[in-house]
Amino acid sequence: MLKRILAVLLGLWLGAQLTIGYVVAPVLFAQLPKITAGHIAGILFAYLSYFGLLVWAWAGYTGRLKQERSFLKSNSLRLIGLLWILLAVNQWLVTPVINALKQESSHWLLSLTGGGFALWHGISSSLFLLVSLLGIYLVFKLLRFEWH
Repeated sequence: MLKRILAVLLGLWLGAQLTIGYVVAPVLFAQLPKITAGHIAGILFAYLSYFGLLVWAWAGYTGRLKQERSFLKSNSLRLIGLLWILLAVNQWLVTPVINALKQESSHWLLSLTGGGFALWHGISSSLFLLVSLLGIYLVFKLLRFEWH
């Protein structure tokens, strides 16, 4: 029963990841002033990140407990860990830098590395794309829609 709930939550996360990132956010920026669109998109991305961190942590924990051969053979646990780390980096390192740039304030990482809004937004977008692709692969793999 818990495995099915996890499968549904992973599917919901993947659907939300793709919909918010590649449909909702572009529509917001096309229809609203940039400040308003950015604010709304930021809120949606934050909720999405925390939801993803939660369900992927659960998926990793469940896979580790069961030590299923399919997890071990396909390196799915490592990929889940990588996806989780990328989500965390984007949420807790990159996003605060972007917020600091928007508010024209300082941030330790920005002071250390430099860069402007376009660079950091590009890093965030690249991480989002990588997480999306890993998520598609893992959801299909974990739900046994094997890639052959």
